[in-house]
Formats: sequence, C-alpha cells, structure tokens
Amino acid sequence: MSKLSFSLKIKLAHRLNLGQLTPDQLQGKTIASIREISLPYGMTKLRVGDAFDIEGNDTQHIAFVNSSVLMDAIGQGMQHGKIEVHGDVGHYLGLNMRGEIELFGNAGNFVACQMQSGLIRIHGNVGDFAGGALIGNRRGMRGGMLIINGNAGDRLGDQMRRGTILVDGNVGDYCAANMVAGTIGIAGKIGAYCGYAMRHGTILIANSTATTNAFHPTMVDVGHHHLAFLRLLFNAWRDLPSHFSKLTSIRAHRWMGDIASDGKGEILILQN
Repeated sequence: MSKLSFSLKIKLAHRLNLGQLTPDQLQGKTIASIREISLPYGMTKLRVGDAFDIEGNDTQHIAFVNSSVLMDAIGQGMQHGKIEVHGDVGHYLGLNMRGEIELFGNAGNFVACQMQSGLIRIHGNVGDFAGGALIGNRRGMRGGMLIINGNAGDRLGDQMRRGTILVDGNVGDYCAANMVAGTIGIAGKIGAYCGYAMRHGTILIANSTATTNAFHPTMVDVGHHHLAFLRLLFNAWRDLPSHFSKLTSIRAHRWMGDIASDGKGEILILQN
C-alpha cells in the first residue's frame, strides 16, 4: 500500500477546515467517496475532489502536499495513524489528537492544542498557544510529545497538564502560563513572564545565558544545584530529533514558583 496523498491544486481564497481528513475518519472509505466529502470553506463548502489531487490508498498514512497557510485543523481529533504535511499550514494542527503528525514547514496558532497523546514534530516555527488550551478552556496539552525544531510564539504550554514540549529555538512571552504539570524544554531565548501563574511542572532552559530579568517577582531563586534526575531525563531523550538529545550537564540554576499560585513549579537553567 502507498500513503494516501492530497495535493492542493487550487489557490485558496478562504480558510479550509481539514478536520474530516484523518486516518480514523477515512478508514474503510474508497477514493471515490473521499472525493465527495464536503469541507468547511469560509462560509461555504468545498468538495475534497475539487481542492485536491488524490493518490495512494493507505488511509492510515496520510500526506498533504503543496499545503497552504489557509489549511486549518489538520489531524483534529485523530485517534491513530500518521499524517505528514509538506509546506506551511494554518491553525489548530493536531487539535485534541492522538497518533503522529510530522510537518515539514511552519504552522499557525494552537498547534497540539489539548493534545492527548502521540507525537507531533514541527520542522519549522509555530505561532501562539502551542500545546495550550482553546480560549475559555482550562485543560491544555494532556499527554504526548511536541517537538519544535524552530521557534514558538507566545503562551507556549498555556494551561498544560501533562506531556513534553521541546523547542530548539526561542519562545515568546508567558511561556508555561497557568501550567499544571508536564515538562517544557527551551534551547533558545525566553520572553517575558516565563512560568507566570504556573502551579506545578518543569521548565528546562538549555541556555546558560538566558536572562532571568524577565521573571516576575513571584519566582524565587533557590540557587545552583546538581540534579541527578536530569541524567535519567536526558537518557530518555537521547534518540529524539532535537537539540535536547545532546544534553549532558546536570548542573542547573533553579527557580521555584509561581509562589502566587501553589509555588511548586520549577524553572531550571542549565549551566555549563
């Protein structure tokens, strides 16, 4: 079997919701029936066959080719299988998903939003609220792993409850705001108010020159430590396609907080 490939053949004028094109929803369908599926397109509908050239037959391995920043909700709610995307995409990539997504490009806002389990790897950059919750919800990423080889915008891991996010580049403001649990790794620069209102969880900054001036006053400096558990963590990450597979130092500058909340979260800045 060959992967089921959707190649965009028109120039989109409106946002196109692809939430129906997931391995679980396409399982058992014929190519003819897939072509007839109607997708939300702005205020109207658009047939899959009118938007994409379709090749292949493996509905458990889907590929989107020649993608557009107007393509939203890829992998929304998927429960199994794999999706790969070649090109940039819009918002809500992997919303509420399980399974695996690999994006060879950049993504908009809400990547891995409320993700339940599985793996998402982004070879480019992402927008705001990656690994977070939909606006008004209080349950962000609940499991799985998000690997971002580029940069992330504001509110990374907002309301995060479980899982791991690794960012090889920089992150914006309010990283891990309202974080309940989980692990966020950052290899580049951090924005303002990192860890704002976090209750539990770990932020690991693999950049010894990261500024702490952006921390708000309710984050508490508790000094430098050698943390043996980091060695176990780094061993678990050794085979990952990320900067974090190369870490060895277990010496960290530790901050605790947010003491305005439960105060049991931590920010670890690795030292050489």
